[in-house]
Amino acid sequence: MMPTSVPGNSGPRAAAGAGFTLLEMLVVIVIIGIVSGLVAVNAQPSPRQLLAQQAQRLVWLLQGAHDEARLRGELIAWEATPQAFRFVIREGGRWLPLRDDVLRPGNWGGPLAALSVAQPDQPAQAGNARVLFGREAVEPTLEIVLQRDGAAVRIVTLAPGRYVVQ
Repeated sequence: MMPTSVPGNSGPRAAAGAGFTLLEMLVVIVIIGIVSGLVAVNAQPSPRQLLAQQAQRLVWLLQGAHDEARLRGELIAWEATPQAFRFVIREGGRWLPLRDDVLRPGNWGGPLAALSVAQPDQPAQAGNARVLFGREAVEPTLEIVLQRDGAAVRIVTLAPGRYVVQ
């Protein structure tokens, strides 16, 4: 006759100790859920971080518009609303959308609660804004304020055609 089990390892007690209990499995699943939730919360950027990313993108575009206006010898304007922005160029006495791979129309990734632009010797612009970039190397100082979801960032001029997010 062939033995059906290993000697010393038979009976109901041995079969019950071979796996995990339901309670142990549930505890592990709960711990995994808590850790996953903490990771997901920390991985999402804050509203201020999202707005700062949008502002940094705008800084690069404004610097590009400044350089492009000087290279082309034409006026270029940045026009913005709380929903979106675009670049336009002055051609033949009219403002036309700028056809450029970099300076194309964009949006803020969600409507802004407030948008304001301040330049010296000009009234402050709120809501809808327009900034001109000309042929001159020296541009006036500029301050753009973007607000959304209780967060605010400022873009200010450091030097002609150079901006920083604060």
